[in-house]
Amino acid sequence: MDRTPFRFCPTYHAKYPYTDQHRVCNLCLSPEHREDTREACKAFRSKKTLRDRRTRRLPMASKSTQHLDVEEEEMTISRVWNRMTPTETGHRRRTKRDAPPPDKESRKFDAAGKRVASQAANQWRIANSQALLAHYDRAHWDEMQDIIQHLPKEHKKRAQQVVEEGQAISNNQIRSALDSADTAARTVNTAVTIRRHAWLQSSGFKPEIQQAVLKMPFNHQQQLFGPEVDTAIEKMKEDTDTAKAMVALYSSQYRGTFRKPQFRGGFRQQPSEPSTSQTKPTYQSQYQRGGFRGSYRGQYPRARGKFQPAKQTPSNKQ
Repeated sequence: MDRTPFRFCPTYHAKYPYTDQHRVCNLCLSPEHREDTREACKAFRSKKTLRDRRTRRLPMASKSTQHLDVEEEEMTISRVWNRMTPTETGHRRRTKRDAPPPDKESRKFDAAGKRVASQAANQWRIANSQALLAHYDRAHWDEMQDIIQHLPKEHKKRAQQVVEEGQAISNNQIRSALDSADTAARTVNTAVTIRRHAWLQSSGFKPEIQQAVLKMPFNHQQQLFGPEVDTAIEKMKEDTDTAKAMVALYSSQYRGTFRKPQFRGGFRQQPSEPSTSQTKPTYQSQYQRGGFRGSYRGQYPRARGKFQPAKQTPSNKQ
């Protein structure tokens, strides 16, 4: 079957949705479509056909980006606001995950922190399920106390011992689940610390500021926000205010109109220092040194590219 939303009808020479189950395709596609002929179309019961009829010659949209509310009584279609709207797209962009640090070593720490956080989350879910089951078990054994009263005296003591053992086991399960949840919470703390360390390592802050930020959210020794954290925050705030004040002070001193310096006289060439290095002799070709050697040697020597006649010597006169 063709995957396109429409197929060609050889009887009426027109395109119609491929989900139609009848031959009278022009009744649904023509402008003269009547309300009483809808029952003749067997494919009107499917949502896919209704979507095809709604789009008609438009390209089909994916299932994840198109939603239709079909009212069977009125047989009408109302298109819901598409997911890929500007509002939804902006919301998805705002809810993106944090970008990894630019440094390679910091990215390794960040990935390790993510793995530790995922393991801690799974451990916390398991601990939560164990705690729920333990509470249910404890409630079950508490209800057994009412049944023991209706038992005979010879079986009542033995049943009481079984119930007490079950209650003790359920209490231990609750305590172990709470300990597991506490361990998972501390593991999440470790994961957050690892990722914060990776971010601070690539931030370029001073070591004092990095230590202050590391202690800020989690302080196990004293409390969530201890006095050390408050002192560090106050110091950072004072340093920031001082830096802003200094910038404003220096910027106010240099305010004013810029005056371009006037040009006075020509430029004077600076004396060149004598070079201590030996100058490399320039290369001279045979043409520049005095002509070519051959049968005309000495008759027309060359000097700087110009022809000069040879001087008369006693040997030449004879």
